[in-house]
Amino acid sequence: MNLKEIFKTSFDMFLKWPKVILVKAIVELRDKYLQAQDRINQLEKENAQLKRELEQEKIKNTNKEVNKPSSKQAEWEKGSEAGKDKGKKKPRGRKRKPRKGAGNRPKNKTPNREETATVDKCDLCGKDLSGQAPLESTNERIVEDIVAPPEETIVTLVTQQKKYCADCQAVITAKLDLALPGADIGLNATVLICYLWVALCLPYPKIKEYLKTFYKLSVSTSGLSRHVIKVARIMHNVHDEILNGIKHGTILHADETGWRVRGKNWWLWVFGTPDTAYFTVDKTRGVKSCPPSARGNILRSPGGRWLGRIFILDM
Repeated sequence: MNLKEIFKTSFDMFLKWPKVILVKAIVELRDKYLQAQDRINQLEKENAQLKRELEQEKIKNTNKEVNKPSSKQAEWEKGSEAGKDKGKKKPRGRKRKPRKGAGNRPKNKTPNREETATVDKCDLCGKDLSGQAPLESTNERIVEDIVAPPEETIVTLVTQQKKYCADCQAVITAKLDLALPGADIGLNATVLICYLWVALCLPYPKIKEYLKTFYKLSVSTSGLSRHVIKVARIMHNVHDEILNGIKHGTILHADETGWRVRGKNWWLWVFGTPDTAYFTVDKTRGVKSCPPSARGNILRSPGGRWLGRIFILDM
């Protein structure tokens, strides 16, 4: 059956229908066509939206794979392989005991001051609550802080009295307890300078900057150097006590490392026993660097060789 015969058959059939039924059929066909057209438009919009979302998802996945190192896997992707460990119980290993002092331990110190934080307005809507009475329930926190940096240094004028001793026939001047003899830097600053230089290994420029920034104390790097040398001279007796401790030690531990002195290579030596340690800087790396009081002891240090009367053992 060709197209001509189809139209002829349909036309003959429509001629047999009453006019009312024919109009009703045409109206129903028109409504169904309009509904189908609306449905097609809606599906086309949804299809376009899904295509855009799919394209954005592809871009996100591409960026995530590009920015991630090839040798590592993201935390949220671990164990996400389909059906790899599904239904299997993870083996439970032996639980380790927590390290001593680990965790956020509560403060057990007695507070030496108290403060009250008030509610002046609502954090959600901004309503003024300053005139409202607070509730009976409160929260308490312990906050531990350090002392605020001073705005200025403590400058003290000390008047040293003098008295005449008739027995000795000499004028005695009162000694100063706030600073070392002949120094204009106080003891508190001296202790801090020595700690920063010895314990924290900070250079003089950094110590100068730290004192100026937090304590408003102005001192030059050369002044810091002279002050540390002054402290070292006062500690000379302590050095002798350390050498005596090394002298009476049975086994002496030692090690050395390179040390720059005025642009030249020197050696920093450390000699120690279980109770004492002695540091010295020397030009050479040989036996002459060992303190004379320690020679003759058995020395433990990397090397494994004889040096005079000192036998060096491998640690």
